[in-house]
Amino acid sequence: MAKSSLLVRLTVSAALAGSAGALAYHQLALKRVRRIPVPSNSILKTSPLNNAVQASTNLPHYFDCFLVTVRASSLKDWASLRAQFDPASDEGRRALNDHITTQFARSFFTSSLFSLERMVLTLAGFPRKVLTNDQTRQLAFQPGDDVPPFAVIERSGNEILNSWAFQPRMGGLNWISAEFVPDQGDGVVLLRYGNACWVGALDTKAVPMEEDRLVTRVHRLYGRMLMDLAVRGLEA
Repeated sequence: MAKSSLLVRLTVSAALAGSAGALAYHQLALKRVRRIPVPSNSILKTSPLNNAVQASTNLPHYFDCFLVTVRASSLKDWASLRAQFDPASDEGRRALNDHITTQFARSFFTSSLFSLERMVLTLAGFPRKVLTNDQTRQLAFQPGDDVPPFAVIERSGNEILNSWAFQPRMGGLNWISAEFVPDQGDGVVLLRYGNACWVGALDTKAVPMEEDRLVTRVHRLYGRMLMDLAVRGLEA
């Protein structure tokens, strides 16, 4: 009886400690990850697939976009990146943005949280093909590349647009971007992650996910956590 009571107390204590840790992490992520409007000139907003959804629903569908600003000097191998790409020049800055965006995508799709999502989706039968983290880190994230169920459908320099679909249940877009901005120090890097979601297939009138739905709020929290872990994977 004493052993059973001790086991219960240990289990409850572990659960409370885990919950407290998760709450503390969530609060930290909330401070670090800012929700922003989707940039109107981004390929997330201007993609043909997004336009098709708008035409199908005649209503704006669910969008989310997050921003984390980091010091460029906090990135892994920043000294070698600065020497290789020369961010003082326009051409070097464009190449640097492209490189960091690719690294950001690799970090996003190999984070511990996305790995858990991938495992759950695999158990549910989505997707049929699975990449290892090592395989994902080799991707250039150009159109034709995919990290199932996500597929790269558009790449424009420092922007990557992925699509996903669980037909006929739901579908969406996933957008990743990085932009180096010079300042008085080594500069900062603006890391952005956005997504759009809808329910149903486009040819059967997709229904937009509403802002105040519980699943939407949970998805937003999950997006913040994914974003935070992806950024951490870029930092030294």
